[in-house]
Amino acid sequence: MAELLCPYCGKPAQLVGGDIIYPHREDLHEKKFWMCHPCNAYVGCHPGTENPLGRLADAELRRAKMAAHAAFDPIWKEGELSRKEAYAWLALALNMSPDDCHMGMFDVNWCQRVIEVCQNRRSPLEPPKPLANPDWSRLIKVCQERVTEYVEGNTCDSELPHYIYEEAMRAVYGQDFWKWTNALARRPRA
Repeated sequence: MAELLCPYCGKPAQLVGGDIIYPHREDLHEKKFWMCHPCNAYVGCHPGTENPLGRLADAELRRAKMAAHAAFDPIWKEGELSRKEAYAWLALALNMSPDDCHMGMFDVNWCQRVIEVCQNRRSPLEPPKPLANPDWSRLIKVCQERVTEYVEGNTCDSELPHYIYEEAMRAVYGQDFWKWTNALARRPRA
């Protein structure tokens, strides 16, 4: 494995046993960890390997990760969704690729975002709330592009209002608008 550098001080981390980090937990003594002693930052390894489970975490990041897990884990542990489905939902809520959605790689800000999206989780059939900071500049830019396409003959009359409406909804509600309309379209008819 390549050298693991501490993100706080830039020095190489050392591979240590769990007895160094958790001397009072005999059940963790055989587990391997990467640790930066000066920063007291560490991360566990995948079982049977020396591959880190994520990034080195100092005390602040460890607290943030615990809070993020406390907000997120009940979604899959209580059976609302499978673990895989819950992470797929989280990736969508955070607007990131499912491959990048890994709590072990998040920093304090990402952990706070996990907590926020989990606390604001709602039924997909509940109408979305407007964004706190709508992206008006994007809306204006896309509308200008669509009008230019129309003037150049690349868009028909009926498509122009539809495109502008879609962009307006995206600016005001973000991706939640499309999740909501898709959920409405998929719901069973009475």
